[in-house]
Amino acid sequence: MQPGQRPGPPEALSGGHRRLRSGPGPSPRLARGLGQPGSAGGAAAQGRRGCPERGGGQPRRTGPVSLRREEERTQAHPAPATQRSGNHPPLAGPHPGQSGRIPEEPLRPRSPGRKAGTTVNAVRICVGAVLLLALGLPAWAAAPFVRLSLEPAGPVELGTDLILRVEVLVPTWFLDAPRFPETIELPGATVELQKGSAENLSESIAGSTWAGLRRRYRIQPLNPGEFRLPELAVPLTYAREGGKGSLTVTARGRLVAPFGVRIPEAAARLDPFIAARRLHLAQRIERPEGAMSTLGVGDAVRRTIVLDTDAEAVELSADAWPQGAGLRLYVDPPRSRETRTNAAARPLLSREQSATWVFERPGRYELPAITLDWWDLDGRQVRQARLPAVPLVVGPARAATVFALPEAVAQLAPAGRPVWESLRPIAYALAGGVLLWLGWRGRHLGQGAARWARGRAQDVLAAEGWLFRRLIRACRRHDGSAARAALQRWLDACAGPGAGLTSWLLAKSPSAELAAALAELDAALYGSRGSDAAAPWCGTALSRQLILARRHLLRRRKAKAATLPATLNP
Repeated sequence: MQPGQRPGPPEALSGGHRRLRSGPGPSPRLARGLGQPGSAGGAAAQGRRGCPERGGGQPRRTGPVSLRREEERTQAHPAPATQRSGNHPPLAGPHPGQSGRIPEEPLRPRSPGRKAGTTVNAVRICVGAVLLLALGLPAWAAAPFVRLSLEPAGPVELGTDLILRVEVLVPTWFLDAPRFPETIELPGATVELQKGSAENLSESIAGSTWAGLRRRYRIQPLNPGEFRLPELAVPLTYAREGGKGSLTVTARGRLVAPFGVRIPEAAARLDPFIAARRLHLAQRIERPEGAMSTLGVGDAVRRTIVLDTDAEAVELSADAWPQGAGLRLYVDPPRSRETRTNAAARPLLSREQSATWVFERPGRYELPAITLDWWDLDGRQVRQARLPAVPLVVGPARAATVFALPEAVAQLAPAGRPVWESLRPIAYALAGGVLLWLGWRGRHLGQGAARWARGRAQDVLAAEGWLFRRLIRACRRHDGSAARAALQRWLDACAGPGAGLTSWLLAKSPSAELAAALAELDAALYGSRGSDAAAPWCGTALSRQLILARRHLLRRRKAKAATLPATLNP
């Protein structure tokens, strides 16, 4: 081979090898290293010559073990220095001139387990992810949930009611009714659960049938602005999958988007803003009897204003109850009554408020007119409700008897019986005949008369007890007019008509506390009460003193009855 010439194919190298063998051969040790026949190296060379890649006939099986053994043999029997220092490039293995072949470079064996292990790990990760999804997704999807929706959804005008629909769904069925909250805390609005609004639901979700329940809440905003509903929690109990046991959880839901409330532009001037579909004002004026045109000093006038509306929290202005020199004002607490046409309808509020003016000086007075502007939700316009002013003329005090009965007592007095007046002679004749008959009957009839008299006395006592209980109830209601009327009726039953209002009672049961309580009642109804003029009359003290006085009267009556003879006509 010429210098610089690359090694030829295996056949050329084999020829050179034969030429080398024709000369003086190497030592036996070198011959064994170079692959002479009969040695281990020769057997390896013959095996290499059988490789189809190098012109051999039979394929050679190559593995990590054979490659390692060949590398060990090459390191144990290196080629001579004269052979390696030729013009040929250094080769890793026996020189071609000695072995007749280019030895194979020892290849780094690639571990087949590394690629297989990577594939197995990837498969394991995929299978684990699929199992997690298969186990976790149904558990998440099968959990009960709360769904909320608002109607109307967009911005609304102040005074318009909003309906919040709350739906609770479970994957099986309910074992107990979900516990919806009665109200929802929402600053600036009132929220109430509509009665009778429960609806059953059945929906198909992901191929499964879910059971549900829907309730409705009415939201009434009280002022404009943006409102955001809080999270709603509904405790519930439902059946497990397959009906095996029960689960008690708290489902939660939230309406993410807030809702806005605004005032209509046409009603921007209203202060306060009142929005309603109905608003009606009415008033009643009560005067003393006989004083329809001119009042006197000491008279009282009572004004009652009734407001019927479906608006929320409407208050009358303080100008409706004027105060000034020459008159005293007594304002009663307001009374309200709420009615509904049905459970889902908007409530209709009837508010009634009264006040009494007692005049202390003569002159001209006026109860002011009342004007209430409000926004009609149906007509979408501003309307006005108005009560006219009431002029009053007060003159000097009118003459009155000392024990003049108030108007309420006069109404309770029994009406006259003109028929009785016409039948009075007949009654006298019948009474005379009865007396003659009783005298003829003698002693037995006398005993019967005594029994009848005792029964009559018991009836009177029973009637007196009923009237007294009515008096005590009026005092405990702090109703001065009713208490005065009931007191007069009770005194009539105890002492007979014409005995006066309080003189007989104070004479029979003298008490400074009772006199003070009666004087406070008179001052509340007919006169001045000093610094406590604005406070309503309290009947607790009077009821307590009347109970003590009645006990004293009953003890005196029993003591008097004990002194009478036990029988008549012995």
